[in-house]
Amino acid sequence: MHYITDRIEQCFRYDYDLSAKVAEIFSTHRELFQFAYQEENCIFTHAGIVYKWFVNSFKGDIEQNIAYQLNNPRPEQEVALYFCSKKRGGFDETGGIFWADIEELYKPLQGYTQVVGHNRVKEITEYTNNGGRIIFCDCLFNEGYLSIV
Repeated sequence: MHYITDRIEQCFRYDYDLSAKVAEIFSTHRELFQFAYQEENCIFTHAGIVYKWFVNSFKGDIEQNIAYQLNNPRPEQEVALYFCSKKRGGFDETGGIFWADIEELYKPLQGYTQVVGHNRVKEITEYTNNGGRIIFCDCLFNEGYLSIV
């Protein structure tokens, strides 16, 4: 876990005061956390899934359940989850599911709808391209709330 903390310390909005405590909680109770949730073709993650990252860095299989792969990464896949690109103050080519930037999500996962936070928007914003759709909903500061029915 220390390796991952070292990788993201340079990222924007990184909370130095909380980082050690959060890392300890996460590493001690990993089984209580899930990185993604999926219902049919709708996927919920913190920052979104960049297609290029999923295929090239994480080396996921687009034909299999996406959330299952993210929640159960093989050891060689785990570090890619925490990738942070230069757009967010990191040094990776694209951001992973915790640090993806809105500008990196121009090519959504084909055939999926993603619901993501992390990227602040003034109001709930939908983007469709490449047969995929992303709903950005980090607008709580503006009292915007996504309603799912």
